[in-house]
Amino acid sequence: MAVTIGNNIGSLGAQRQLSQTNAELSNVFERLSSGQRINRASDDAAGLAIASSLNLSSRVFQQGIRNINDGISLLNIYDGALEQLTTILTRQEELAEQASNGVYSTDQRQALHTEYNELVKEFNRIVESVQFNDQALLGTVGLNMRIQGGFGTDASVLLKLSEELARTVGTGEFTGSSDVITVAGLQYGSADFDGDGFDDLAVTVGTSVNIQLSNGDGTFTSFATVSSGLDSSTVQIVTGDANGDGITDLFTRDGNDLAILLGNGDGTFQTGTTYASGITAIIDLKVGDFDGDGFDDVLATTIPAFKDAIFLGNGSGTFQGKTTILSDVGTYGPTLGDVDGDGDTDILLANGTDFDVYGYDETNGLTVIDTITSSVGGDALLADVNNDGRTDLIAISDGVVGVRFGNGDGTFQTEISAATDTLSSRDNIGIGDFNGDGILDIFLAQNDVPAYGQILLGNGDGTFEGAATFDFVTSATNVVASDVDGDGVTDLISNDGLGGISYMTQYTTETNEIAFESLLTQDSAQAVLSVVSSALDRVTSERGVVGASQSRLSSGLATLTVTNENFSAAESRIRDADIAQESARLVQLSILEQASAAVLAQANLQPQLALRLLSDQ
Repeated sequence: MAVTIGNNIGSLGAQRQLSQTNAELSNVFERLSSGQRINRASDDAAGLAIASSLNLSSRVFQQGIRNINDGISLLNIYDGALEQLTTILTRQEELAEQASNGVYSTDQRQALHTEYNELVKEFNRIVESVQFNDQALLGTVGLNMRIQGGFGTDASVLLKLSEELARTVGTGEFTGSSDVITVAGLQYGSADFDGDGFDDLAVTVGTSVNIQLSNGDGTFTSFATVSSGLDSSTVQIVTGDANGDGITDLFTRDGNDLAILLGNGDGTFQTGTTYASGITAIIDLKVGDFDGDGFDDVLATTIPAFKDAIFLGNGSGTFQGKTTILSDVGTYGPTLGDVDGDGDTDILLANGTDFDVYGYDETNGLTVIDTITSSVGGDALLADVNNDGRTDLIAISDGVVGVRFGNGDGTFQTEISAATDTLSSRDNIGIGDFNGDGILDIFLAQNDVPAYGQILLGNGDGTFEGAATFDFVTSATNVVASDVDGDGVTDLISNDGLGGISYMTQYTTETNEIAFESLLTQDSAQAVLSVVSSALDRVTSERGVVGASQSRLSSGLATLTVTNENFSAAESRIRDADIAQESARLVQLSILEQASAAVLAQANLQPQLALRLLSDQ
C-alpha cells in the first residue's frame, strides 16, 4: 500500500463508515424513543401511507363506538319513559275495570274519573317532555334517527322510533263532501249495527228503513230493508237500546205515531212495532233514560202547542202510554243531559234567554230543578266541556258562545264567554270530539247557499278555539257526527239536498298523546277498557321496537369494537418499532461506532508516518 500525504484514503473511508453508523444509530435512537418504526415518509413511504389510512379508519371507528354508546343511552332513556307510560296505562286499566262494576254510585265514580284523567295529563306530560340532547323523543311522531358507526350509510343504523305509539286524530278541518249513498231518504241514524266497529246508516225510505252497512272505507253496502210498521212515511230515526240487551235499536216516527225496530246485532232488525202516541203533529223524537230504570224512554215534541210527552220504556222494547206532558217546550226544543249527577236523563228547555231544567220524579213526573237566565240564550247544549265530570250548559246565539259550568246538583255557575263563531246562522249544532284529545268540541252548520260549517275546538277549560270554516257543498241539514270511514276520526254526515246523503272527512294527523275519558257511567267505563287496552298494545309494540334496536346497537357495538381492534393491530404491525430488534441493532451500531472511531484514529496517523520518513532523509 502506498504511503501518501495528498489524500488519506483510509481516513476518508473510516469517516464515511462512522458517519453511516452515526446516522443509523440516530434512526435507532429515534425509533426507540418514539416507539415507531416509521417516523417520516422517508422511513417507509408505502408503509406510512397504509398505516395512515389504517389510523384514520381506527379513529373513525373509535368515534363510531362513542356514537353507538350515545344511541344506546338514548334508547335507555326512551325505554325508561315507555316503562312509566306502561305503569300509567296499567293503573288506568285498573280504574276502568273498577268503574265498570255496577256497585258504585256516581259520586264514587267521580273519584275514579278524576284520577284517570289526572293520569292522562301525566302521560301526556311525559310524552311532551322526554328529550335527549334537547331533541324530543316521544313528542315527535315517526322519529327517524341515524346512528353512525363507520363510513357511509351502510355503516349506520336507522332507528325508527315513535311509530307504533302513534294514533290518528282529526284536525278539526274538513276536506269536502263526498257522496255515500243515493237512496231517496232525508232522515237517517248512525251507529254500529253489526258489531264490526264501523258506524252504519239507517235511512228512511217511505214506510220502511234501509240499512246501509259500512265497508270501513267510507263506502256503504245496502244490506236490508225492513218495514217500520208505520202507516205514513217514516220521517225520523233515532238510535238507542229499547230492551236493554246492549244491541242498538231504532226509534222511528211519522207525524203521529211511534215505532220501535229491535236490532238483532248482525245488521238486521225486526219489523217495527207501532205505538199510538195519543198526540198529533210530532216534530221531534229524543231518547234517554228519564226515570233511571236503565231502559231507554222516548221524549216526543209536538206542534203547534209545543208540548213534550214522555213514553217510559218497559225494558222489553215496549212502552207505556204518555205519562208527562210539558206545555211549554221553549223556542228551540228540548236538550238532554244529566245535570244533577243522579244518572238519569234530565231535560233542558230554552225559551229566549231563559232555560228551565227538568228532572223526572216518579210521583210528580217532570219537575223544575233550576231556572237560568242567560245573557246569550239561543241554541243550547249539555255536555262536560271542562272535564270535571259535571254536565255544563253551552248556549249559542248571534256568534257568541256562553258556558255555565255545572255544579253537579242541577244548578250552574255564572256564565262565561267561551268563544265566538263566524257563521251568520246556526241551523245545526252538536257536540263531539273532533281532534281526538278527549275534550268535547262543538260543530255548527249554516244551511245557506252555499252551506258552511265550523268546528269550535275545546281547550279543556270550558273555552273554545274556532277552526277554519268549510263548505258543505250542497246542504247542511240533519248533520250527524260519525266515523264513516273507519279511521277512528269523527266525520260529518248530512243531506246533500238532492235525495242522497253525503259525508265530509277531516284532515288527519298523528299524536302520541292519549285522550281524556269518562268513567262516570258503567257503559262509558267499559268502553274505556278497550281504549286503554289499545294504548297498552301500542306502548308494548313500541317497547318491542326499542328492545330490538337496543339489541342491534349492542351487536353493532361489539362488531365495531373488534373491527377497531383489528385495524389498530394492523397499523401497529406497520408503524410500531420492534423494540427487541432495535435494541440489538443499538448494541451492534454502538460497537461499530466505537470500532469506526478507533480505525479513524489509526487512519489519521498515516500522514505522520510519511512525515517521519521525510525527516529521516
